[in-house]
Amino acid sequence: MTHQDLVAMAPVQAFEEIYRAKQLIERDSGQRVELFRPPYGAHDRIVDTIVHRLGMLEIMWSVDSADSLGANYAGVIRNVTHGLHPGAIIEMHENRGQTIRALTRLLPELRRRHLHSVSVLSLLATDPPSPAQLRRGEAGCGQPTRIAGRGVE
Repeated sequence: MTHQDLVAMAPVQAFEEIYRAKQLIERDSGQRVELFRPPYGAHDRIVDTIVHRLGMLEIMWSVDSADSLGANYAGVIRNVTHGLHPGAIIEMHENRGQTIRALTRLLPELRRRHLHSVSVLSLLATDPPSPAQLRRGEAGCGQPTRIAGRGVE
């Protein structure tokens, strides 16, 4: 709802934060909310349980563009191209000028590599995780890519 670190909240506050956001989005969009990405990637067993009980699938990224950390457009391009592979989930923020500028170079690079930009729902429909990947949890679908030059995951 307010993009706070859910792990730092009391469980009842975290539930309210997630539940209220889900309800508001469903009310305003008329669509069921099925996917959830925790702000800052911060989650624990409590947050995971809340998300599951609310009927959502928690989705994490495998590549961080670092746009929200201040990477310029060249850094965003470098971070994303370093981690590009089939099935990669790239974290980018649409409210960053450097991200939009980087996309003018990244989208042609995707085509050059014969990759396609798709929504997470489309990715899950066309290439769902295997039972073995699901059993391995967060590490089952690939490790997060380190941000070039930052050493941050």
